[in-house]
Amino acid sequence: MTIRILWVSRHPILPGQEKELKRLFGDDIEIIHYKSIIKDADHLLTIKATVNADEVIAVLPQTIIEKLIEKGLRPIRAHMEAIHICSTKPCPDYNPDTDWIDPGSSRHYRFMYFERILEIKVVTQRLYPPLKEE
Repeated sequence: MTIRILWVSRHPILPGQEKELKRLFGDDIEIIHYKSIIKDADHLLTIKATVNADEVIAVLPQTIIEKLIEKGLRPIRAHMEAIHICSTKPCPDYNPDTDWIDPGSSRHYRFMYFERILEIKVVTQRLYPPLKEE
């Protein structure tokens, strides 16, 4: 049975990421790349249903991820470790199977693993003193 994975990111999947997905879900996977804007959680859920995806891997704002979790979806994300800012081109540490370098900032990231997002918890503290009314 083919596992359909909706890849929601402006960046294409890296070869090492696809290899890891095959290790996790089996060789019979289909990756559907969606790189357009996601308006909100309902929009993504509609796309997921339209393409009949079994799993969603998403790079999205935290507010959308929170709403997806509230609606019962547990999306997956790629854990990317920041390596350094590349000072030379080409970067001597670059591995095309697992690495991505941001063209604007030259920040070098390396794919480490996938993780399922189960919960997002935000702990806040009000700033004091409160603003004075004028």
